[in-house]
Amino acid sequence: MNIMLIGLACAVAALVGAFLPIAAAGPLYVNIGHMGGAAWLLYVIPVVSVALWLVAVYRPEVKHLSVWLAAVAIGGLITGAVTVRGGMGHVNSFLAMERNFNESTARFQQEFNRMFDDGSPLQENQAMVTREEESLPSARPALGGLLILGGYLGMTGAVLARRKRLAAAAAMLAICFAVRPGFAAEQPRPFGLILGSSTKQDALKAIQTEGGTVTRAGNRIVSGEIINPAVEGMIVEGLKIEGLQEARFWFMGGTLMAIDYDFPASMSKAEFYRLFDQLREKYGKQAQFRAPRLADGLAVWKAGSVETRLSVPWVASTTAVTYRHLPLWKKAAAEDKKVYEQETRAAARRQKGL
Repeated sequence: MNIMLIGLACAVAALVGAFLPIAAAGPLYVNIGHMGGAAWLLYVIPVVSVALWLVAVYRPEVKHLSVWLAAVAIGGLITGAVTVRGGMGHVNSFLAMERNFNESTARFQQEFNRMFDDGSPLQENQAMVTREEESLPSARPALGGLLILGGYLGMTGAVLARRKRLAAAAAMLAICFAVRPGFAAEQPRPFGLILGSSTKQDALKAIQTEGGTVTRAGNRIVSGEIINPAVEGMIVEGLKIEGLQEARFWFMGGTLMAIDYDFPASMSKAEFYRLFDQLREKYGKQAQFRAPRLADGLAVWKAGSVETRLSVPWVASTTAVTYRHLPLWKKAAAEDKKVYEQETRAAARRQKGL
């Protein structure tokens, strides 16, 4: 097939993608109209691209045509990557609001239950109560976003085939500008521990070295008396972190999957801003941010498979910092669901009176 026709087809695909959702998660989605600003260029650039590739098909002898083709391919790829990433951030912000609301509700329910609980499960070291993981989706590029990115990548490849030297330089520039900065971000290593790699023994050694004490431990409670034997947790006090009230270390199959820190939360939310400045200094620019002004505060950093979350409900007494190894966390949530369904089926069979 003529390489010019391939380039033209990619330009048409990018044009079609501009009129479709660029990022989505479940029923939520965003399109270029929701983003505004520089995103509007994604309506203009593909039209110019289609025109240039038509010229390349019918008048390939036009001077400097390869330079123009490379320019629109790079410009479209950079603009498309930034817009799709921004769209995913918008969707994730809505999801974070829902997650924070659910976490706040769960935390209130736990505190309410503790007022009437004799505490025996914790005293017997059998289990401990934690925030339930909500099965919320994560934003992904939608069909429009995929067509936009795929179209401009295809155009870059077509230019590469047409003018190898020029397009090779263009492709390198596109890669440099389009790659997400998060891939190069520093991986969080609290107390030198590596989420997704360090073992329970590594964590216990680090806790002891840092002056911490394990006050309670056990398997994670899924619901009521149902526990997940594959997930273990430890409540730790006395760690050398300024203002820390309590820490929780979580393990999936003996591997560290999450660490939760609880700090105070004053009416001014000064603790949130102080921790935000420290985390931004250490891990760079955040992927998401929402100030705690008449809304739940949230900041998110992503580095590979590890997510760092700083959150504080608008009405709350706790500011939380959470490190999660996302693959293990999702695996543990799936295991929770499996255990719950098994125990529910077994209980249903035992209940002859129902």
